Amino acid sequence: MVGTLQQALETRDRPTEISEYDLKMIGTFVRLEIPLTDIHKLRQVPDLLRAFANKIDAHTRRTDLPLRSIMLELKMDASMTAARIKALFPEVFRRRWAGDN
Repeated sequence: MVGTLQQALETRDRPTEISEYDLKMIGTFVRLEIPLTDIHKLRQVPDLLRAFANKIDAHTRRTDLPLRSIMLELKMDASMTAARIKALFPEVFRRRWAGDN
């Protein structure tokens, strides 16, 4: 459906809310851990972080989706970025899970 410019502006300026249940389900933080153990592998991390930052920028500019959908998408993107970083450093995370910090 195509709307008027006025409708688009009203939709954009409408405050977005998210329920307490959604916040509990999605979470309020994400953590990306970057091991500082291998300088050569570390060179690949900025590209992953830039890609994630671009996704954050793109998602937060969307006005056609509810906030819940945007947050779920960002949470999934953060998890995928974290998994890619862990895949670069499998020996560090394997050792960490084994308790050999």
